[in-house]
Amino acid sequence: MNQSKKVIQNVIVTILIISMAFSYSFAVSAKETILTEGEFRYKIVNDAKGNHSVSIQEYIGVSQEITIPETLGGYTVTEVSALKKEKTYIKTLVITKNIKSINPEIYKEKIESYKVVSENRNFSTAEGVLFNKTKTELVSYPKEKKDKEYTEPITVKTSSGANGNSYVEKWTFSSNKKYKKIEDYACYGLSGLKEVVIPNNVKIIGDFSFAQCKQLKKVKVGKGIERIWNNSFENTNIQRIKLPQSLLSIGIGAFRACKLESLKLPSRLKFIDSYAFAQNAKLKKIKIPDSVTLIRKDAFGTKKKGMKVEMPSYLKKTYRFNGLNYNYIAKATVFSNGKTKDYKAEKITKIKPFKKSVFVKKGKTERIYTNVYINKKKKGILKTNILKFSSSNKKVVKVTSSGKVKALRKGTSIVTVTLRTADESYSTKKILGNHGEILADADKMTKKSYKIKITVK
Repeated sequence: MNQSKKVIQNVIVTILIISMAFSYSFAVSAKETILTEGEFRYKIVNDAKGNHSVSIQEYIGVSQEITIPETLGGYTVTEVSALKKEKTYIKTLVITKNIKSINPEIYKEKIESYKVVSENRNFSTAEGVLFNKTKTELVSYPKEKKDKEYTEPITVKTSSGANGNSYVEKWTFSSNKKYKKIEDYACYGLSGLKEVVIPNNVKIIGDFSFAQCKQLKKVKVGKGIERIWNNSFENTNIQRIKLPQSLLSIGIGAFRACKLESLKLPSRLKFIDSYAFAQNAKLKKIKIPDSVTLIRKDAFGTKKKGMKVEMPSYLKKTYRFNGLNYNYIAKATVFSNGKTKDYKAEKITKIKPFKKSVFVKKGKTERIYTNVYINKKKKGILKTNILKFSSSNKKVVKVTSSGKVKALRKGTSIVTVTLRTADESYSTKKILGNHGEILADADKMTKKSYKIKITVK
């Protein structure tokens, strides 16, 4: 009898386990089931607390005016994962009050305008453009918006850009002080874009920001730009561009295959990456400023026929990877104990006069010698090709580019000797994104110079 009871109990337990497993399986499959109501296909999803909501999977209607329903199947619609399989034209997309998230792929749809009900806590609109609630983020510019000009509101701190819109001809970025970077691909491949305005608050122009905008000819670059990243203006119609003195670096292919006819590089520029100005057939002459300490291989293209690159003599060709690749690096040649040795100019921590004052007879010459410190250690006498000389009284003393002083008449003059790669002192702060991420490190350049008194007898 006892044995029979055990058998019955085991059977019951087994049935219960199977039943529970079946119920769980059904629940899981039901969760993923695509349902249809009206013009929408949707699925029911659960959050971590077990609350039910709806995610729209497809719009199956034919209207060009699409309003996201507030409920489907008795549950609140909070998410739009997809709309149309066929990317047909949507004149207006109305976002209702409970929508919390929208799949970014939807922004690629052919949409002319967005509308958001005022009760929605996550999104807002202005002129048919979609923003977050506080308008600090431009979420999506409608791909089919017909306006030829657009200026981002001053509230905007970050922007997804023009979203491939082919109608816009002029785009002006936000002048919000916290707007630091033009996002990667912000205006990539805009077939109609002709003019861009970048305010002074912007520090970084992102990768491919304006690449393949083949009609883009006029670019007003703000005075605060510090970095132009890779391929930013590649294959555009830019013939001339005024680069600000704040600019520190130019990335790979930044102006490759443009229509540049002339170019003046700013006096604070430090770094030019590979192919930055390659394939600019009309660009015949480029002068590299003294501030530059590194130029990557083929920055001006592989074929230099017809192009003259005027480069400081301290920039020396340095081969890497078995001679296959090379860079031009700012190097300082130092004399010590009858020998010479090259050091990277960026390692120079100080320069000092060999003598603090010099007496020269009228009509005679005297050479200025400079002690150099590499990583705070004195290394010897610095070659003059990386130095710049100036006289406070040119009627008394004339000084050549090689540091040779010629006494013209009796009197005194102060000669200033400056490291060419550090002509001025400046510092930049770390550039932070809107979520605290570091977009670019801080830069600090301290002017390295000294003064020497020249007395002519």
